[in-house]
Amino acid sequence: MPRGEVICDRMDCFSFPYVTKKLPATTLERIYFVGYTISTLGMGSYSPQGSVWQIATAIASVNGFFLVTLAIAYLLPVVSAATEQRQLAVYISSLGGTADEILVRAWNGKDFGQFDQHLIALTPMLAQQGERHLTYPILHYFHSIERSRSIKLSLVALDEALTILDYGIKPSHQPDPAALGAARRASAAYLKTLKSAYLKPASENPPLPSLERLRRQGIPTVSDRQFWDATKHVTKRRRLLLALIHNDGWVWDAIGSSQTTNRATPLDDQTTIDKVILH
Repeated sequence: MPRGEVICDRMDCFSFPYVTKKLPATTLERIYFVGYTISTLGMGSYSPQGSVWQIATAIASVNGFFLVTLAIAYLLPVVSAATEQRQLAVYISSLGGTADEILVRAWNGKDFGQFDQHLIALTPMLAQQGERHLTYPILHYFHSIERSRSIKLSLVALDEALTILDYGIKPSHQPDPAALGAARRASAAYLKTLKSAYLKPASENPPLPSLERLRRQGIPTVSDRQFWDATKHVTKRRRLLLALIHNDGWVWDAIGSSQTTNRATPLDDQTTIDKVILH
């Protein structure tokens, strides 16, 4: 590739390839030419010599156009989807950091109050997350080091809470069946997307959530034996939840009973934020 030469007249100054001299380009000039071409700005002040280099330049231009299109059509939506993913995680964490805390916070002494309204709001968000993960499988590999913003921990905690509501709470005190069933199916639809991340159910069963704390809060529950019998058919589902947590670098205790851990504590009013306590 020859160097460009600057020719000036009385009107203006123009830069164009001085191909008649056919001077070879230096290393820096070659880098400039490649960068200018890949960025789809053209070829700058240089011209490729020979059909082979002309074809190579055309291929480089197409690759540059592809990269720019990819950044706009794929990378930006992925970033947006990752942000929505964290928003959903915080929403669920605000309801409670663990399955038992979600239910204890929703209990008003007689029933679960307006908790079914949260389930109605969460259902389309869960369904959207499932579809986003099918469209952008790379979302499975986004990891949050803050537990309250981890979508994996939030989804598992919510799914465990739905399991308790469905099989551990007496039917007369369960939330609206339509809201509970829809949220549970939406969560199952998300779990099915784990195939795109090549995740398989864990080889061991995670421990069943304890109903003891719920009983101490006056929440009517079935017996432990009834709960165990009723949840036998969701063993594979819960093994998949365990695999999801392990794949994200966590352990099951991260969403265990709030008696031992509570990942939503940073969201409470008593939490110090920049040394200022919220009241």
